[in-house]
Amino acid sequence: ALGGQGLVVFVIPTLGLITAVGLLVVDIGRGAASDLSLLTVAVLGLVVLGGTTVSFLFLQNLARRVNHLQLNAERLARDAELSPVPPGTDEISATEATLARAADVLASRRRQLEEARASLEHLVSAGPMVMFAGSLATRLDDDAPLTLDYISSNSARVMGHSPIALLAEPGAFLGLVHREELEALLDSSRHAVGDAR
Repeated sequence: ALGGQGLVVFVIPTLGLITAVGLLVVDIGRGAASDLSLLTVAVLGLVVLGGTTVSFLFLQNLARRVNHLQLNAERLARDAELSPVPPGTDEISATEATLARAADVLASRRRQLEEARASLEHLVSAGPMVMFAGSLATRLDDDAPLTLDYISSNSARVMGHSPIALLAEPGAFLGLVHREELEALLDSSRHAVGDAR
């Protein structure tokens, strides 16, 4: 569709220009470069002016639409709401519509992920097991060999310590483990993540 618009904008004025130049050459060749030649020059000037104006307007509209497409792509990358898609049937409009569909799919997947997370949190919080996730220290003599990133909300009920308190203090979680079981816990954790130390 953009190719057809480009044909109208660029080829038709060019054909008009070629025709006007041809008429001027014929007039000069006949030696009748009088009123008809002036008319030909005037037509030639109008064709050039009209073609330039139409080309400028076409390119300005094209630049505006490509800029809108780029801004929507940046909004999608930032997880922001897209600007409304302008109507159209050409390639830029098709790309805008595809971008809008991608944003809808991402929003749907995000909602599904949030629902799954809420469902998992509900299951864990109702059970007797506390789930946690974190990173193991690379040094064996580290004061806090385990840094928690997550702990399930039932830790207050099961262990008597809120998740906020356990996440805030790096050594608090491991401080609840019996000394004689601490080394076995860290060894099995390292083994689970493939660290053979």
